[in-house]
Amino acid sequence: MAEAARSEGPAAAVPQDLFKEVKFFAVGDIEQQVIQLLKAGKAKEVSYNALATHIIAEDGDNPEVGEAREVFDLPIVKPSWVFLSVRCGQLLPVAGFSPEGGQLFSGVAACLSQVSSEDRKTLWALITFYGGDCQLKLNKACTHLIVPEPQGDKYHCALKRSTIKIVTPDWVEHSVAAKTRKDEFTYHPRLVIQEEEEEEEGASETGPIIEPCPRSSAMAAIKNGLFYIYGGMFEVGDRQFTLNDLYCIDLHKMDEWKVLVETDPKTQEWLDEGESEDEEECEGAAGGEDEEEEEEDDDSSEEEGDDHPPVQPAEPYSEYMSRTESYWIQLARDNMGQDAKEKKTLKVAQAMAKTFYDDTV
Repeated sequence: MAEAARSEGPAAAVPQDLFKEVKFFAVGDIEQQVIQLLKAGKAKEVSYNALATHIIAEDGDNPEVGEAREVFDLPIVKPSWVFLSVRCGQLLPVAGFSPEGGQLFSGVAACLSQVSSEDRKTLWALITFYGGDCQLKLNKACTHLIVPEPQGDKYHCALKRSTIKIVTPDWVEHSVAAKTRKDEFTYHPRLVIQEEEEEEEGASETGPIIEPCPRSSAMAAIKNGLFYIYGGMFEVGDRQFTLNDLYCIDLHKMDEWKVLVETDPKTQEWLDEGESEDEEECEGAAGGEDEEEEEEDDDSSEEEGDDHPPVQPAEPYSEYMSRTESYWIQLARDNMGQDAKEKKTLKVAQAMAKTFYDDTV
């Protein structure tokens, strides 16, 4: 922001009489452009600090600065106060422009990257008000890079420089709230990604998300603000699985499903259309030929092997699932749709594989 003000012509940029009431005393080496801006706004330079209304200084440790503050109780401001007052077209409050050390962000030169316009204004205001400096360019003068995520050219450049500390915007806000500068290490953007992953892993470790699996032809009812869903059919290819579970959810909260009755896989059977038709045709038939029934059973089991990856002799479920996982995931995705969440798809795939494995073994 100060760089933008420097790029403009001093006299042309200064509103008329902006600094008319200012009598300034410059301490140390102050850029000539700062003096020009003050004088262009009708400010008057004095030769002794006791006669001034404002002390302009970059070095807060200069003895003259201490004297002006302690003896004469004068406001000490950095040159940025001049530049930003010109840019805003009015005299800005002197609070937040002190060069003296001991402020929250004294010595901080922060580069802001990949933050929204609104966040940039907030961060800029907080850092400069509490004694720091902000800029949009990453250079040797920077002490901090403020970036929300571990990505981007500036982020990778800052990683190569040990003098630049990389933090998220939360570091600024939390430091201001605590009135002490927080440890930058704990606000590295890489830790934010790790925390999110750990939260997801923690959620999965506490147990799977409870919710009904996809189904059709289920029975539903609402009573006392609770929505109940019972049974239904779950289809996998040309097979149908009859469900007898019962779930409910509070319609006012809509936070989680509760399992009232679980489906017992041991009591269920997978039936394809061919098997169902054969059973219907066999009903009422006289006699019944054992040899033909055995042949039909053999053909049925052969078809099952063709439908899904067969279980090898004495193969544990864990090895079977590892070997055929991609097949079951694709099968689950075909039934659930491409928009289904990965975790939910994986759980359905594992359930289908386990059911097929148990039936085969």
